[in-house]
Amino acid sequence: MKKMDKSVKVLIVMAVITIVLFGLNTYIKKSNKIDYSDKEYIEINNDNIPSVYKLIGNKKIIKTTTGTDSKGMYVELVYSDLSQEEVIDYLSEFRNDDYVLISSDKNSAIIANESKESGKVITITASYSEKKTTIKYSKGNGTLTRD
Repeated sequence: MKKMDKSVKVLIVMAVITIVLFGLNTYIKKSNKIDYSDKEYIEINNDNIPSVYKLIGNKKIIKTTTGTDSKGMYVELVYSDLSQEEVIDYLSEFRNDDYVLISSDKNSAIIANESKESGKVITITASYSEKKTTIKYSKGNGTLTRD
């Protein structure tokens, strides 16, 4: 068997290091994800918003996304078994907390309220379809005008 060329050895070592780093990155991302399925509140930077779990009960979350977009910080949860009636019941619970209905149609609704933090607004956007329901909790800059 011929001796391996130095450049081939370097390439193999680099490939192994890349694979290890990719695996470590994937592990860290998965271990830092919060399981919202039994959380009573969705926390966004010191604002606690009552969750579906707290107001409706345990529902299966099939996807969780967190981050920052043009509106600010957000948590987006996708449910597989949350009915349209349950979504309406859930959003109706926020009337007692002074949330305002921003818009609604057959398959979606947006409600909002002032954040604890001055100059910030909490927005809850719910979108329903027969296959899934998406609820996005956002906190961003803004003010809320009430009638």
